Amino acid sequence: MTDLPIEGAGPEQRAAYLETEVTVGGLSAADALAEMGSFWVVTACNPFSEELSSAVNAGRHAELCQRLGNDGLTWLPAAGCRLVA
Repeated sequence: MTDLPIEGAGPEQRAAYLETEVTVGGLSAADALAEMGSFWVVTACNPFSEELSSAVNAGRHAELCQRLGNDGLTWLPAAGCRLVA
């Protein structure tokens, strides 16, 4: 996971991203990988590490979901939560 290109992220943001636990469709990333095989996590929120308002992110997320649906793509909700030591 350390080879992720995180555009626009400084060292602190990059560390935060790498400390994030991801769930996919309610499963841990490891369980989702075992069940489904390879997958991508795509988000429309905070592009290039630029923090946007909740309202703007919600609108961008809704547009992404609509586009995926319009293109007939199957998708599952994913969530990221930063691990706290």
